[in-house]
Amino acid sequence: MSIPTSDYTLTWKPSSTKSKIILRCERDKNVIYTDEVNIQSEKQRAEVANRLVALSCDRSTVELELLSIADVASPKGTDTTSVTLSQEIERSAVHRPERFLVDGANGITIPIVTKTSNGVAGQSMVYIFDRGVRRCERMEPQLSIADSTIYVDPVPPEPDVTTRLDWSRHSRDAWLAGGSKVDPAKVFQRLVATIDRYLEFPKDKQAGTLLTLATWVVMTYHYHAWSSVGYLLVNGPPASGKSTLFRLLSELCYRPFSTDNTSSGAGRNARWYQVPVL
Repeated sequence: MSIPTSDYTLTWKPSSTKSKIILRCERDKNVIYTDEVNIQSEKQRAEVANRLVALSCDRSTVELELLSIADVASPKGTDTTSVTLSQEIERSAVHRPERFLVDGANGITIPIVTKTSNGVAGQSMVYIFDRGVRRCERMEPQLSIADSTIYVDPVPPEPDVTTRLDWSRHSRDAWLAGGSKVDPAKVFQRLVATIDRYLEFPKDKQAGTLLTLATWVVMTYHYHAWSSVGYLLVNGPPASGKSTLFRLLSELCYRPFSTDNTSSGAGRNARWYQVPVL
């Protein structure tokens, strides 16, 4: 739902978190603010108002609009626990936001930075390969994929402008244009050769270990396709190359995230765009 004003528009939608909504403020079709808030909380409404005022929005107008949204979004009189059978969906239709794989299609969410009238803002875009057709669209709670609807949960907030981006604009444009077509077998062979270049294993185990590591790296890009996946157990005496192996894997795996000297807060903030490899 949206509430337009003279120079900006406040939009909101229910959040997967109970009693909260996803609030977004746009000016000239550019997102200048977004967050998950408890709109029924006077304290949180005040915090949102302060942030929007700092973005040159009129305080009195903002406060009135936030109260209006709180009234519309109020759960009073609504039984949110009752779900009819007509509302039930298959569990397989629900996917995490960072990556999804379905029959005939797959997609990946990329955080980008866009220009706004007041500077820059983060935005989530989904790059989709749907039965041979490539396209890009804005991340929404529901996406039309392969003649069906998939539901994104949890719905991520708009990314911070400092969020790490591992896919360049040039490469994304080339992919959308139909480029970046590669031979999977040749990619795997190059992967094995790269690992072999930097790591040395006992001769009787060299070939098998290289193939295992290369297969595991490929698996990290498609782990969503399985209900469970294997973990690597790396051990050895000091100075045997364990750290070198981890550094190499961090350059090859899908969105690696190191937990070494990482706070729990940083881990939570990274969950949208840097999972799954820890």
